[in-house]
Order: sequence, then C-alpha cells, then structure tokens
Amino acid sequence: MSSLSDIPFLTPSTWREAANMLEGEATARVIAGGTDLMPNLRYGLTAPSALVGLHRLQNNGVREDGETLVLGALVTAHELGSHSLVVADLPELAQAT
Repeated sequence: MSSLSDIPFLTPSTWREAANMLEGEATARVIAGGTDLMPNLRYGLTAPSALVGLHRLQNNGVREDGETLVLGALVTAHELGSHSLVVADLPELAQAT
C-alpha cells in the first residue's frame, strides 16, 4: 500500500484543465471536499494514479433562476448558509448549514 504522499495532487486552474488531467487516467480521482475519498485512501480501499483537486476552480456560487435556487458544483455549506437569498427566503436552510 502506498502512502497518501506518494499520490500526485494536481490543482487545475480551469475546468478545461481539470478535464484534460482526467482524460485517459482511468484511476485518477477528483477531490473537492474529500469526505468520502479520504478515508478510502487511508484504508487502502482505492489507489488512484492521481488526485485532481477542484478547490481553486470557480464554483458558480448560489443564484436564483426564476423560482429555483441554483447551486454551483462546489458551493460550500458556509457559502450556502450565508448567502442573502438563503438567509432571506430559506432561514431554516441557512440555520442548518
């Protein structure tokens, strides 16, 4: 079993760059929050060829589209709970985050 430090950690600056890093890498894994992936790595349940971190990419935030609240792919719980639309219109959700 290899250690976590042996796995290359790639940090793309654009979504296109992230896609290029993953192309042809069948065992590379995307990591955003890591809540599911990290324990699996630590216990040797998965052995990716690389980790592609998405934390630097634009997440598209929180926005309203008609009557729908749209969340970007990487919106954090803090960002969601403190957004003015959520605080004003969904206080229970804001409090839960």
